[in-house]
Amino acid sequence: METDDATTHPKGPGATAGGPTLHLVPGPPDSESRDDHVGADDASVVTATADLDDPAAPWSVDRVEGLLDAFFDSPWGECLPSAARLALREVLTGPDTHPFRGSTGLPFLADCLRPATREHHDALSTGELRALPVGLRQWVRFTDRLGNGVAPTATLTKLEYIDRLEPAWQEAVARLDRRRRFDQPGLVVRLRELAADVGAELPAEVPLLLDEAMELVDDLSVDRLPDEPLQLADLDPDTALRVLEIGDHCDHFFRSALHVELRTAARRLLVVVARRQPQALRRPTARSLAGGIAYAVIRGNVSRIERFDWLGTSSIANQLGISASGIPTRARALLAAADIEQPAIDEGIPARLRRPSLRLGDPNLLTAARRVDIVHHADTAIGRLVECES
Repeated sequence: METDDATTHPKGPGATAGGPTLHLVPGPPDSESRDDHVGADDASVVTATADLDDPAAPWSVDRVEGLLDAFFDSPWGECLPSAARLALREVLTGPDTHPFRGSTGLPFLADCLRPATREHHDALSTGELRALPVGLRQWVRFTDRLGNGVAPTATLTKLEYIDRLEPAWQEAVARLDRRRRFDQPGLVVRLRELAADVGAELPAEVPLLLDEAMELVDDLSVDRLPDEPLQLADLDPDTALRVLEIGDHCDHFFRSALHVELRTAARRLLVVVARRQPQALRRPTARSLAGGIAYAVIRGNVSRIERFDWLGTSSIANQLGISASGIPTRARALLAAADIEQPAIDEGIPARLRRPSLRLGDPNLLTAARRVDIVHHADTAIGRLVECES
């Protein structure tokens, strides 16, 4: 198993007392002069950022995105290759961004170019990851010129710091590239799992698999689920009354306007169970069945649930007045009644580390966000398989 040496923050102004010391490795000198590290006059900065907030304002995703747009139109950013632009945008605005975001202090730069960081940006190719230091240098020049009273020597220190971190970063990206290229079986398995999440099956042969996977991605809609009522057609009167009773409890839990798509998915899943195996809805209480339905659609659509989240198991139990311990079991029983097969559990992985999500196996039960996530990961896997085949 490959291991990456963690890069720690240097002692100095702004570092925590008693913090670890960064062991810097010598890097190649930059080909460009450090004396012209600014690269443009002050008027360019004023023009590029005239509509932005006060430079001293707190960093946020919206503010960084605004700065990035101005940066790419400025003399510092317009010369960057597309690979460096994509890498910089992902690092600054992606889901795994550093809390300092665009502040360009030494802790931020150390985190951006820490070898283990490359694993967090799965959507980036290795070519884009290699170009990240180039984008960071220009970003430092740009943001330091926006700051009030940033001395040129401070900018030079940051640029030299990037030089020192870059060799270890490039070596880590090279190892990642080798691992990606040699993991063709893993990419095939991943694509088949993604296809199963939307109820499709891919062939075993890689060329055919690629063709069908591309077609599947193109055909998958990413529109939001509408707010539709229960579809009770073709249900006998007793089953329809039972479905209405259970549906009322599901609607109560998903009553927030934020959960319209989940509410629709719950109604649809409930009707699927009623049509395929109506006897599964007879013996348990309506509240218990509603809890299982709610749990299934949540775990089939939401990849991460924080502690004390409204969508958590304890919240379902509290809102519906049922025991939390039986909710996951009830959800799996309802999915089995709907003939929705779940992936096999890998017994080699400890229970606490296993992925808790469930498979709904039908795009009509998936929220727009979940379908976008599937398309994103499928596109990434397809791109890497194409590289393997080339």
